[in-house]
Amino acid sequence: MILFAALTTLLFSAPTAPQDSQDWAGWRGPGGNGVAAGLPPLEWSEEQNVRWKTEIPGKGISSPVSVGGRIFLTSAVATGETPEPEPQPEPQGTGRRGGRGGFGRGAPPVEHDFLVLAIDHETGEVIWEVVATTATPHEGTHGDGSFATPTIATDGETLFVSFGSVGIFAYDLQGKLLWKTDLGDMSIMFSFGEGISPVLADDKLMILWQHNGDSFLAALNTADGKEIWRQKRESGSSWCTPTCVETESGTLVIVPGATTTAYHAADGRIAWTHKAAATAQQGTGDRGGRGGAGGRGRRGGGGGSGVIASAVAGDGVVYLSTGSRGGSFLALHIEAQEADGGEESDRVAWSRPGGTPYVPSPILYDGIFYSLKSNSAILLAVDAATGEVLYEGQRMDGLGDSYASPIAAGGRLYFTGRDGTCEVVRAGPKFESLAVNVLDDSIDASPAVVGNTLLLRGRTYLYCIAEQ
Repeated sequence: MILFAALTTLLFSAPTAPQDSQDWAGWRGPGGNGVAAGLPPLEWSEEQNVRWKTEIPGKGISSPVSVGGRIFLTSAVATGETPEPEPQPEPQGTGRRGGRGGFGRGAPPVEHDFLVLAIDHETGEVIWEVVATTATPHEGTHGDGSFATPTIATDGETLFVSFGSVGIFAYDLQGKLLWKTDLGDMSIMFSFGEGISPVLADDKLMILWQHNGDSFLAALNTADGKEIWRQKRESGSSWCTPTCVETESGTLVIVPGATTTAYHAADGRIAWTHKAAATAQQGTGDRGGRGGAGGRGRRGGGGGSGVIASAVAGDGVVYLSTGSRGGSFLALHIEAQEADGGEESDRVAWSRPGGTPYVPSPILYDGIFYSLKSNSAILLAVDAATGEVLYEGQRMDGLGDSYASPIAAGGRLYFTGRDGTCEVVRAGPKFESLAVNVLDDSIDASPAVVGNTLLLRGRTYLYCIAEQ
């Protein structure tokens, strides 16, 4: 482990997102890191602390977002007869309960209505519902996935909705279409489907187009959807939503992988790159588990594709994993300069091989970095400043396999399982389980927190959890 000096705290945020604590304006909330300002309930069930639950048509695993007292989310409704899924080999998940991830293509695509919905936060009533488009996706998606996976981003006035290859759309909060654009068709490894969420940075909409064809990061004008800049990337399928970090030199858009790249949001210039293969494997830990929802990444977890988990940032450092199989945890100084000759200069704060997540993203909270191993209910806690392991291999007995990324609020961590369970853990250097909660729905979407309420999007229902 490499010790490093504390740096000036850098805010990690989507700069144009509303800062009201009552809002949850995009993927993993107002800071893009899963940390909430409110305090959701500790305990709930179908009979306790469910303010309302609303059935959502179709299928989607995008997370809910909320602004101005309304909740927004997407779904895809099949308009024709759905073919039988193609046979899939034995799943590779590691959990003891709940659905497990598999390695297969799922059902062939059929025509769908691609929906955007607005729901009243107090009552759960659907206020409006619009069909963005009716289309047949050019590729299938994984059996555990959906054609409505990316989470909406909002600046408090406009909803920026990505259905990937089907199109990018912008709506006002009343459901009026403002603009739409088509960036082409992605070619995703094994037809596992698309899932990268749009993010906002410097009044621009960042779209990561990462697939087996011509890949790029693009910045769109939020007013009309026109492209401002585009930066070419190496090809390779990935599902990792970028991380936006405000620094003294401007906002950086960081895309993790075997090669992690930081781009200037202003003009797309590359600020720095870091190749995982160049990092000495320091620390301890096993070699990590196998995956679930996405199967193996091409060339393994360190090979530049197959990355799903987003990065988190704080105190001038970005924390990420390079993949699930053969991957590593990396803590990288965000503003370390490149040395003469193009080589990196002291960028690695610490690194740790193995035990990395597959689908769920890690979380950074009160100076501690937490991550699940693969998709399992096995938790790692690391001192974010030093890389010292506080605990590892800690099984959460109340949790099954997990695809949802955790949230943190009020000194607690909330981990949601695929079988509808949620285990609440006390944040800190010692593991302590506080509660295990169960709902009668399967949950793969990451939670959202609005004030003191928790929003859980299941396969059938959207739940609002609140103290009664």
